[in-house]
Amino acid sequence: MNLSFAPLPNDDPRGDNAVMANFRDENLSLTDIFIREFLQNVLDNRVELEDGKYQIANIVINICEVENNSNKQFINHIFDHSTLSSINSLEDINFKPDSLRALIIEENNTKGITGLRDSSDDQGNWAKFWHAQSSSDKRGNKNGRAGQGKISYHMVSNVYTVFGLTSPVGDSSKLYLMGKCILPSNPIINHKTYKPHAFISHHQKHDDGSDQPIPFDDNESIQAFSNAFSLSRRPGDFGTSWVIPFPKENIKEIDIIKSTISGYFYSILMRKLTIQVGSIVINDETIIDYVKKYLSKTEAEFYEFIKNSSDTDVIYNRQQLPQKWLNKSSIPEEILSEEKIDQLRGDFSSGKIVCVKLPVVIDTIKEGKITSYFCVYLQNKPGLEDSLAAFVRTDLIISKESEFLLRQQGSFFGLIVADHEPIANFLANCEEPNHTKFNHVMKAAEKKYTKNSIKKTLTNIRMGASRVYSFLEETDSGMHADALIDVLSIMGFKKPPIVKPPKEDSEIVTDDEQVLIEGPEVPPVIFSDNKYFNVTDEEGVVTISPGVEKFNYEDLPVGLNIKAGYMSLDSGDIFTNHHHLDFDFTDSKSIFIKQNGISNIENLSQPNILKLKIESLDFSLQLSGFSLVERLRVKLTPFEIEK
Repeated sequence: MNLSFAPLPNDDPRGDNAVMANFRDENLSLTDIFIREFLQNVLDNRVELEDGKYQIANIVINICEVENNSNKQFINHIFDHSTLSSINSLEDINFKPDSLRALIIEENNTKGITGLRDSSDDQGNWAKFWHAQSSSDKRGNKNGRAGQGKISYHMVSNVYTVFGLTSPVGDSSKLYLMGKCILPSNPIINHKTYKPHAFISHHQKHDDGSDQPIPFDDNESIQAFSNAFSLSRRPGDFGTSWVIPFPKENIKEIDIIKSTISGYFYSILMRKLTIQVGSIVINDETIIDYVKKYLSKTEAEFYEFIKNSSDTDVIYNRQQLPQKWLNKSSIPEEILSEEKIDQLRGDFSSGKIVCVKLPVVIDTIKEGKITSYFCVYLQNKPGLEDSLAAFVRTDLIISKESEFLLRQQGSFFGLIVADHEPIANFLANCEEPNHTKFNHVMKAAEKKYTKNSIKKTLTNIRMGASRVYSFLEETDSGMHADALIDVLSIMGFKKPPIVKPPKEDSEIVTDDEQVLIEGPEVPPVIFSDNKYFNVTDEEGVVTISPGVEKFNYEDLPVGLNIKAGYMSLDSGDIFTNHHHLDFDFTDSKSIFIKQNGISNIENLSQPNILKLKIESLDFSLQLSGFSLVERLRVKLTPFEIEK
């Protein structure tokens, strides 16, 4: 039993493993990413009971030190000097094991790794896990969909290797063992390029002479491996024992505990999952105590809110909206009876958990339109410094999707749950591989849903909780910027444009139809245009970046004046009549400003005016936190800055 890399055929591609890049996230640690990907696979693989429900998955995680000499020899034979030299030939890798540590994860009450074990082309779980990349057979409301997350198992190992010892449902007579190493790129030894992956397995010959990796299933190999890593799994103990040798130094039990609590509190509280890390057992009864110990008091209160959201009285008082809420920028007052509205608003105001069920129409290509739903839970929390919210798709916390609700001004806890199969399936197909956000242009979604409906449906789902919150608060404090207009259009040191007034018998000229004529000579000014500024609005996030024509280094720094205002019908001059309670650039809790290559000109910003200095050719600016129900007008005017 050993690991060795084969020479790369000359006609095979070379280079970096692009899938690994999909799982590098500046907001998540490697532990966070691995725990998220591993536990979602566990939840998807639970054993189904006769009543259609699933067993509670039970996971035991330990980081163990191998001390017995014979066990050390067994492991050192797998990762001998030649193997470690191949791994260390990669750039920035210089691994020298000073001890034999292993991350051991025992997965119970799951189906194990099922499917054919002697065919890389099979569509079952065995072939999908060991032989496929970016390919999944998961359907319905299963958590994983892109088939890429298993790469994180390899990323947490210094030798990029994972072993699986499995007892699959339907086969209680044997255990099956296989290991695989996937490197970030091709190892190169003595100017010879090798394959970036290798198996620890038996091999059998196909009729065409090619090798097929197959698992070890003989008692001698299984027993030697189990002894080396202190595994006790026996045939019929359905599930899988995972062994990740030489885990990276930042993989620690305390961080595994925190990542588990943060990433899967919903599944734990809903009694779908229990995890033991070392001596710490995390379940629905203990999780609140561990949150208080390892996280914060506010987060503990938030998890208590999640737990209480499933209480009988919350579900009993749930209000379902009719479908006419769809495609509206705000929920109409007449959507429910006055009595129901008063009850909802009264409960919310008094601090009770309010639940609203929102129907949504999923327009599929094969089955036509299907009605599904998602639920929004909200609790008013006066005095809370920072609101907290979570978006749950089946069992996964989609971290960046809660931002749309959190842009609301106020103090509250929020939970969005989309676990009804049609909507969960829709969102799974819109999900980016790293499971942090949805994207309406994902190929999987375009294959299954009518193309013109995907973005509209996703917008309704994303903005639903924000609209419910605004409805309960009786405010228009949502977040949306569905029209960016009045971005002027010529860049250069020229005479300013003068707008020719329309003739009396002509129609009103819109901003985009203004005619520019030359005015009198004036000192040079820069006035801007979308050739130099690309302005986009993606679900209310206004992004300003370089346009098709660029500034030159000698132009820098360039000043940029940004005015913004809401286009209310009776507002007159929207910039002059702006009220700071609508939004305020000077208040970080009102408008979120993310800058790159741009700095503020000190003390010149006003509630609806930003005075900025562009200092880099590759600049960008993001503005978010505007109203959901108002049309936003943004005007950009560059100006010269004395150098």
